[in-house]
Amino acid sequence: MLNVEESVFNVLESAPDPLNLFEISQKLGISLSTTNHCIQNLLQNKKITEVGSKTDDSNRKRRYYTVLKSVQTSLGDLEQMSLSIANTKVGSKELYIELKEKVEVVEENVNKLYINIIAILGVFVAIFSLITVNTSVLVNATILSNVDLLRKIGIVNGSLVITIAALFLLIKYLIIIPQKRK
Repeated sequence: MLNVEESVFNVLESAPDPLNLFEISQKLGISLSTTNHCIQNLLQNKKITEVGSKTDDSNRKRRYYTVLKSVQTSLGDLEQMSLSIANTKVGSKELYIELKEKVEVVEENVNKLYINIIAILGVFVAIFSLITVNTSVLVNATILSNVDLLRKIGIVNGSLVITIAALFLLIKYLIIIPQKRK
């Protein structure tokens, strides 16, 4: 096992950048469990250090390791690692902004859908109100003359149309226009 541990150490020492467990095991052709055991021993003996972690495309957290070097060398490595981490963070920030914009587009589309549903419901209310009121007037029309009947239908339909128009104006100014401003 000592030879394998030395091989893991040599791979980390010769690598220009920190490596994760998977990369080390691939380079040496050994199992992940053996690689992990060697890494744990090297960490315990303070021959290597963990320099950070990153989540890969399959949502696995990958820890990165490197060999502990002299103080002068490690300062340069730290600067390089800081730049690498900063670039990763910038990419993450750009991804976050892109996802946030997509969420806003979806929310906007959902709001438009609700507005359309409210408008359609308003049309149905208007149609059924007109049918109901006119049916009611015609049922009671047997005792009215034609002129009185037309006057009553005109008054009832006129007031109903004004009420429906007011409903649509309220929908427009209280729901549709505020949504368009967002």
